[in-house]
Amino acid sequence: MRRRGGGYDHLLDHLERQIDLLLAERHRLYLLVSKGQRLRGMMQASAGMRPRIPTVDQAIRHLQERAAQLDLLIGRYYQHRDDLCILREADEFNRELEELADSPVSDPFGQFQLATDELDEETERLMAIAEAEDELNLLLRG
Repeated sequence: MRRRGGGYDHLLDHLERQIDLLLAERHRLYLLVSKGQRLRGMMQASAGMRPRIPTVDQAIRHLQERAAQLDLLIGRYYQHRDDLCILREADEFNRELEELADSPVSDPFGQFQLATDELDEETERLMAIAEAEDELNLLLRG
C-alpha cells in the first residue's frame, strides 16, 4: 500500500521521536558508565573498597553492552528513517510524473511535430497552387 505525503510525514515524525528517546537513553547509559568509572577510580584509592571493584567493573561492562546494543538499534532506526525519506521522495517524483502525463501538454514535442508536419503539407499545397496559378497566367497571356 502506497502512502502519500501525510502518511510519510506521520511515520517520519514517529521515527524521529523514537530516535530522540533512544538517544536520551543512550546518553543516560554513558553518564552511568562515566560515573561507574569515576567510582572505580575512587575505590582503587581506598584499600577497604578494593574488594568491591569487580562488582563495579561488572556493572560498567553491563552498561557498556546495553549502550552498544542501543547504538545498533539507533543505527537501524536511522536507516529506516533514511529509507522512508527516499520512499517519500520517490512517491513525490512518481506523483509528479503522473501529473505530467495527465497534463494537456504531456507530449509537447509530439504535438509540435504534428503541427509542423501539417504546416509543411499546407506550405507544399500552397506552393503547388501558386505554381499552378503562374502556369495558368502564362498560358492566358501567351
